Amino acid sequence: MYINTFKYTPADVDCKLCTEYVKKFGCTACGCPWMAERIEAGVVGYAEVVRQMFPHDKRLMARLEPLIRDFPGMLWQDERHRQRMEGVKIHLGHSKRRDTPAFFAVMFLFTSDEDI
Repeated sequence: MYINTFKYTPADVDCKLCTEYVKKFGCTACGCPWMAERIEAGVVGYAEVVRQMFPHDKRLMARLEPLIRDFPGMLWQDERHRQRMEGVKIHLGHSKRRDTPAFFAVMFLFTSDEDI
């Protein structure tokens, strides 16, 4: 069995190495096809991800811009929220079939408040 330990670095995800990058024009893609890899390398910020992941609708962007501007720097409501999420993950264990991004999104929301 082989466990992949490769981690992307900023040099690995330089836009000039992208298949969509044309020297004369720059990036020609409508959206970055390598966003996940760039996030893993730590070269993409919250604002750039939010702006790219949502449709370019003027009304939606007008609502998102204040949220982007006021982002406190972490997604957790507080330290207790993070601890509750980690506790639930430990309690439930790992299930390859169940552990999807949608499942973790619901778990994130449910652990945001102790009463929930």
